[in-house]
Amino acid sequence: SAAAECLGEMNAWTMCEELRPCFSDSDSSVVKSALQAVQCWGESGQPLASSIVQCLDHPSAAVRCSAVQALTTFAEASERFAGHVAKLLDDSDFQTKEAAVGFFAALGPRGARRSLSLTLDLLRRPGPGCCAAAMALGHMGVVSSASDVAALLQPGDDTALALAATGLEKRLGAELRRSECAAAFALSLMGDEGGKHTDAIAALLAEDLPADAKASLIRSLACMGSHASGHKGKLLSYLEHPQALFREAACWAFGTLLQEEGIDLLLALFSDSQATVRQRAAKALGELQEAALYVDHLAVLLDDPVPAVQAQALQSMEKFGEEAHSYAAIVCRMALQKNGNSSVRSSALKTLGSMFGAAAFASEVASCFEDSDPPIRAAALQAMAQFGEEAQEHLMEVELLRSDPHQAVRQAADQCAMQLGAYA
Repeated sequence: SAAAECLGEMNAWTMCEELRPCFSDSDSSVVKSALQAVQCWGESGQPLASSIVQCLDHPSAAVRCSAVQALTTFAEASERFAGHVAKLLDDSDFQTKEAAVGFFAALGPRGARRSLSLTLDLLRRPGPGCCAAAMALGHMGVVSSASDVAALLQPGDDTALALAATGLEKRLGAELRRSECAAAFALSLMGDEGGKHTDAIAALLAEDLPADAKASLIRSLACMGSHASGHKGKLLSYLEHPQALFREAACWAFGTLLQEEGIDLLLALFSDSQATVRQRAAKALGELQEAALYVDHLAVLLDDPVPAVQAQALQSMEKFGEEAHSYAAIVCRMALQKNGNSSVRSSALKTLGSMFGAAAFASEVASCFEDSDPPIRAAALQAMAQFGEEAQEHLMEVELLRSDPHQAVRQAADQCAMQLGAYA
């Protein structure tokens, strides 16, 4: 088991045939480790596809889940296995169902050809598989199924929540637990056909539903864009709701349905007592067409006590370009904090790379090439790649990282070297 994991971490995909016997091992932990190794290899693991597909019928739920996740990494080639994975939308294990939905989310419309018939059968069949089936149809963009999906828009049961309460299952999102939430989510991905059912989704908000289920419905309604224009007032009111889940969910309306309208309510959430709300508000601001006008408001979150909020503020600021240049020095200091949060530092480096005139900090960014954290090295290379001629003096340092032990760093180094003219 440990050896299989090491092959994955080493990106030793050339050893795939040596790994193949592990998929039929009697010890499920060995099989799972082999599948996790393939996940690390991505598309390079495709020669093992036939063995992985057999694992979809494994008695261990953890193995079935890992098998789906491994097939998901095969990018476009995973289309061949859509029919096999569709069967697991009705799996008895909720994590496996979640992985199957993730498979179709990654595959998109290409998954329909081999799985549509089975997925529609699951949708129309009463049972726990209908939620995952509805979500899969949404991800595949099967707009012809909108009416069938909309039939689920009525308060349903929540058996998975009961299992989670007993500790027998991990707590899942409302969309996989409740049929009305799954249906609303799927319809939000179905364009005009899905948009015909916005009133039915809005009507469910008046029902006595659990808070996370109602928040899910608010998110789906918010993501329907102009189709939900008749419910703008309702969505805006949720930005001031005492329930944090509702405030967070209503932020999804910005960039899809709302632009300048309600901006004061959104900015007010930057000082919300709940970090998840501040984080979602920061992301929502980045979705606006004129977001750069509010860079000073967003910059307040760079001092937020919660790293996830800081990281999101930086990621939104990355879209502002020249307008954010006045904060380049602050962002650079955040990137260089050796004991700082990895996600924050990585986001700061990427944001610095997007800023007009930030090439003046090329030497500071180059100092991160020796950082012990691989994501920091990779982010520093991505930033350096944006600095152009002013970064060419660091080309030799970039070349050294093309032999880094971590694949993500090597890939970033190759791209950076190309951007700086190494292959010209």
